[in-house]
Formats: sequence, structure tokens, C-alpha cells
Amino acid sequence: MIKAETKQISWLRPKNDRYVLVTMTRQTTVRETVALQSWLRPALTHVGANKDYAKFREQLDAVDSLLRGSLSAASVKSSVSGG
Repeated sequence: MIKAETKQISWLRPKNDRYVLVTMTRQTTVRETVALQSWLRPALTHVGANKDYAKFREQLDAVDSLLRGSLSAASVKSSVSGG
């Protein structure tokens, strides 16, 4: 069921060194609310491990090991060359 609701807002506004009361009236439509019935929704299944995340994690670990290997090789090379 749709019904109309009227709201009034009033404020004081300066005009010619005096304050004038201004009132604005707005009419809005109000719809009936529907309650969420969570007991009608089935439970979501639990996802144990996300395959995309596991693949991404493997890629990050591979990049990390490559960077650590190259950094340690670079540090050994710089310490041997003295610079």
C-alpha cells in the first residue's frame, strides 16, 4: 500500500534587517516495508580454500624467492668486488 506523507521544514531567513519565517512543505510517497525473512534463505556453503588465491600466493612466493636470491647474489658480488 502506498500512502502520501507531508513534511514541513521551517527556518528563519534574514531579509531587510529582519528575520522572516520560511516554511517549505514537501509531499513524499511512503511504501510499505517488507521484512527480510532470513529463515527462508538457504545457508551459504563454506568455501574452504580459494583456488585463485592459492595460485596468486604461489606466484608471490616465487617472485619473493627470486628477489631474495638475486639480492643475496648481488650483496655477495658487491662485497667480493669491494664496492
